[in-house]
This record gives sequence, C-alpha cells and structure tokens, in this order.
Amino acid sequence: MKTHKKCYKLIKTSKKQVATFGLSPEQWFTLQLEAQLFLDEMCYRFNKQRLEMLMNDAIEKKDKKRFMEIAAIYSQYIGAENQ
Repeated sequence: MKTHKKCYKLIKTSKKQVATFGLSPEQWFTLQLEAQLFLDEMCYRFNKQRLEMLMNDAIEKKDKKRFMEIAAIYSQYIGAENQ
C-alpha cells in the first residue's frame, strides 16, 4: 500500500516566509472528518434558526395554518437530532 502525504504551504505575506508541513493519512482523515462535522453543525444551526424565524413570523402575522406547517417540519427536524 502506498503512503500518501498531503503537503501544505503556509505563507506569511509580510516577510514572504514559507513553511511546509505534511499530514499522515490518519491526520488527513481526521482533518476531513472534523471539517465535515463542522459544516454539518453549521448547516443544522442555520436551518434551525431559519425555521424558528419562519415560525415567529407566522405568529406575528397570526397565520395559524402556516405556523402549524412549519412547527411540524421543525419538530421532525429537532426529533431527527435526538435519535
């Protein structure tokens, strides 16, 4: 099995210094996993806040039908998190 290393260059622009470092396959996998988990969490928070905003708008407009529709989606969304 071949060993692959990912190389990155960090460049400090003020003095144009370059530092290169490599990642082992395990480190690369961990970095990818952490990035994916971070993006998933940000998408979850964004969608949750958006649904909360839509529910609040429906309450302000006294639109019970719209509120109930969004509340059903919201409860499924939150319920999926707890499973």
